[in-house]
Amino acid sequence: MKKIFTIMAVLFFCLTAAAQENLDSLRQELLKKKENLIAGKEKFRHMRDSIRQLKGTMSESLYEIQIEALEKGIDDIEDSVDDIEDKIERLEKRIGHRYNRYSIEIPHYDFDVRNRYKSFESHLTGIFFAVNGLINPNSGSHEADFMKLNDSRSLCLDIYFAAHDVPFCNKFGMSFGCDLEFNHYSLAKDINLLVRDEKVCYENSLIEYKRQNLRLMYLSFPLIFELNIPSGRENFYINAGIKGGIRVGSRVKQVYEENGDKKKNRVHNDFETQLFRYAVIGGIGYDGIQVFAEYSPLQLFKDSHGPELYPFAIGVKFNF
Repeated sequence: MKKIFTIMAVLFFCLTAAAQENLDSLRQELLKKKENLIAGKEKFRHMRDSIRQLKGTMSESLYEIQIEALEKGIDDIEDSVDDIEDKIERLEKRIGHRYNRYSIEIPHYDFDVRNRYKSFESHLTGIFFAVNGLINPNSGSHEADFMKLNDSRSLCLDIYFAAHDVPFCNKFGMSFGCDLEFNHYSLAKDINLLVRDEKVCYENSLIEYKRQNLRLMYLSFPLIFELNIPSGRENFYINAGIKGGIRVGSRVKQVYEENGDKKKNRVHNDFETQLFRYAVIGGIGYDGIQVFAEYSPLQLFKDSHGPELYPFAIGVKFNF
C-alpha cells in the first residue's frame, strides 16, 4: 500500500510539474507573438509616415486607399496585441494559482542581524598565553605525585582563529568558532611515563632531565556569551562560555645532556588521556587585552586509567 501511495504521489507531482512547464512555454510563445506584432505595427507606421510625405506626388484616391489600408492594419495589430495581453494575464493567473496551490509559504526571518546591531563585536578571536595547572582533589594522597608540575614551564598557547558573532542587541551577543590549543605540562620529577594494562604509571629515570613535557594538542569549538560595556572610546567586556574539542596530538618530549651534548627524545603515546574534552572558559578585558581562564570539569586521564587531575589554564589573551 505504501509503495502504491508513493508511486501515485510521484506521478502527481510529475504531472503537476509538466503542466506548469507547458503553461510557462505557452506564456513565452504569446510574449514572442506580442513582440512580433509590435514590431509589425512600427513598420506600418513608418510606411504610413512615408506615404504622407509623398502625398503631393500621387493621386488623391490612391493616397487615401493606401493610408486607409495602413491605418486599418495598425488598428488590427493593436487589437491583436490587446487580445494577447488578455491571454497572458489569464495565463499568469493560472500559473500563480498552481504555484500558490502547491507551494508552502516560509515566514521571513532576518538572519543578517549584524546590520541591525553593527556596534556589537565579540572578542573571541585572539592568541591566549597562559600557565597550565592540574587540580588534584585528593591532595592528601600520593597517587598523583609523579605528575607534579614545574609551574613556570607548564605553558599553554591557544589560537582562537575563527569566530562568528550572533548579536542579540547592540552590547550583548553570542559568538562561536574554532581554536587550536597547545598544552605543555612540564614534569618536575625525573621519571618516565608508561602505560601498563591500560593505566598510566611511571618509572624512575637514571637520567636527569633538563626539561620533560607532556604535550597535548586539541582542536576545539568554543561558544561564548559576551557583554560589552562602553568606556570611553573602547569597550570593557565580560564573556563566558564553554568549548568542546578533540585531542589531535600527544607526546612526551625529553631534553637532557649526555657527555656534554644536548639530547632530545620523543615518545608518541596518548598516555591514556581523554580523546574528547570540554572546558568552561571566560574572561574580563578592555580594548584588545583580557585576562582569560579555562577549566575542564573532565579529568585529564580516562576514568580509572590514571590519577584524578583536572586541567586549568589562566593567562592573558590578545584579541585580533
